[in-house]
Amino acid sequence: MAYTEILLPHAYVNDPGGYDFAVVGQPLGHFADEAPAAAVSALSANDTPIPPAGGGTSGYEYFWAGKSHGRGRFTMSNPTLTGVVQSVAVRILPYGYWGYIFYLRLWTHGVLYETMWGDPAGQSDYPPGVGWEIREKKYLNNPFTLATWTTAELIDANAGFRIQSTQMDQVYLLVTYSKVLPQIGTVPASGILPAQATLNGFLTDDGGEACTLFFEWGNTPALGNVAAGVPGVGPTGTAFSATIGGLVPDVPYFFRAGATNSVGTNYGTVMSFSTASIPFGGGTYCSKVLIELL
Repeated sequence: MAYTEILLPHAYVNDPGGYDFAVVGQPLGHFADEAPAAAVSALSANDTPIPPAGGGTSGYEYFWAGKSHGRGRFTMSNPTLTGVVQSVAVRILPYGYWGYIFYLRLWTHGVLYETMWGDPAGQSDYPPGVGWEIREKKYLNNPFTLATWTTAELIDANAGFRIQSTQMDQVYLLVTYSKVLPQIGTVPASGILPAQATLNGFLTDDGGEACTLFFEWGNTPALGNVAAGVPGVGPTGTAFSATIGGLVPDVPYFFRAGATNSVGTNYGTVMSFSTASIPFGGGTYCSKVLIELL
């Protein structure tokens, strides 16, 4: 199953070589000297959340390009997702009837990648009257490394556009990713006594969502018992434990940590410990030892 995260512009970056015309969060009136009233009205009326098809409540970004070779470049918000990135798409929402030539731009590793939409001869990219329409350039792999994207490569990513004489309402990055099985580690037991011990585990990667945490344990490698973790649910980086009782002194026990998310369940390695012995003169178990000696 695929999931998406929207990375919105949060800082404007100067992009020399053309007219800077876009300002994050700036109402269109800022460009009133260039934008006809009718165009301002149309663009304002089209002001919709990002993403336009629902799921977003912010991202009202206004742009206007009244001169040739207008440019806008933005530092995008950083991703919060965990999982495997499947694609990164630069998206813009221009007004088709006005649109001539425009480019979708992505900067990664300090290198600019751009794709042109439109007719170099100067004809509109859309039939008259089509109006607002999302355009995107999707990168299945990082165009610089040619390898699968990593979330680290999306930190402080830059995206934008280069447009000739058109109206613009939105620019953002649409990241598609998949969740995976959690990665879990079993940690050596602690607090080992004759009749109880504390099992420990660590969630190294939740696979994209908080996981249910638990242990399997028993007096053979087949395990057979389950103990809920404390805490019972957690994200990546959660250390958890469970104290088990009713154990027999001086006996080996086996256990492993487990974690479950919507993709499935994964386990850490099986570890073992031996319960402590009861010192001589320690009651019931000591009497058993004396009897066996006799």
